[in-house]
Amino acid sequence: RNVIEQVKTLGKKDILITPNLHDVSSIDFDRSSDAMRFGVIAAQGQQSALSRLSVSPANYLAYQTALPPTPDAAERPVINFVRINNHTRLADQVIEQQLEIQPGDRLDPEKLHRNLNEIYGMGNFQRVNYTLVEEQGQTGLVVETVPRDVGADRLQFGLFLGANLKGDSEFDISAAYTMTEINSLGGQWRNFLQLGGNLALISDFYQPLDADQEYFLNPYLRYEQYNLDLFNEAYGENASVRVDRTEVGLLAGRNLERWGRVVLGLRYGSGRNDLRFGQPSPDYEGNFTDGGYSLGWQADTLDNIDFPTSGYAGNLTFRESLTALGADRNLSTLNFEFAHAYTWGKYSVIPRVRLAGRTSGDMG
Repeated sequence: RNVIEQVKTLGKKDILITPNLHDVSSIDFDRSSDAMRFGVIAAQGQQSALSRLSVSPANYLAYQTALPPTPDAAERPVINFVRINNHTRLADQVIEQQLEIQPGDRLDPEKLHRNLNEIYGMGNFQRVNYTLVEEQGQTGLVVETVPRDVGADRLQFGLFLGANLKGDSEFDISAAYTMTEINSLGGQWRNFLQLGGNLALISDFYQPLDADQEYFLNPYLRYEQYNLDLFNEAYGENASVRVDRTEVGLLAGRNLERWGRVVLGLRYGSGRNDLRFGQPSPDYEGNFTDGGYSLGWQADTLDNIDFPTSGYAGNLTFRESLTALGADRNLSTLNFEFAHAYTWGKYSVIPRVRLAGRTSGDMG
């Protein structure tokens, strides 16, 4: 909005350069080199208009000579104190923990800008600014955060349409409402509703346990109805059941900086399988219960959620159901997913691999 207002003030002698950023968004901080390259291309397209602003080589040399010398690291000011002017519900300590500059350190502009970009990337702020101040003979770093104009909460909608060559089709609509900044540590409460061929009602609460947001708890409640297709290798029979399932669980984990996390989970669920078509069998019909734990590792360094050009994403999950925790039978499974983006010039490929299987027990 501020950009639109500034554009309206431009006159006939002003030059507006609007680069085509392609798939680079305002939060793709690690793709700043791409954004600058697109900016250079746009500026070259306005070369004739910009030429009237140029000066002669002699005048430019005189200008450079008059500039003060660039200070080296030893001449950069020492930061004696750090102050957070925070206008959101987050605790000041949550923002301060993202800064790598401590009182007594010399100012490192590159590190500071990287930290400010990371703070902005948390998604809670409209702007993140900083200033250097002098108070009582000391130099201070003041970081100011401005809350988002649209508010802290988010409302999202989704639509899914699917069909196959056998004539099966599926239609689902969904909505999600996320309340952010529930408390000073940045707790979030997310509620998800899906209607259609698959029904789902999910509510989970994500709660960081420290200002660094390193450790977290994530209790959840889940209700689902969906179709599950089965195939018997021995008899070549196909069947399909309608699953009605309720599950409650608790996840506890640690965030691995900004690229991944490790998670330990406990769960208990119950439900019922009703035969839709196929050969009836007590192995997969009727009521069931499930209780157990899970161990998970997740990582994501992809540079773009839609069209990545570098980085990788991985997920490794071990799940075990135990009769001691309420399950009908002992069963353990392992699931692994991995994707890596490769780029050659204008072309990118993202190969993916997914492996899943039972490591012990009987699936029934």
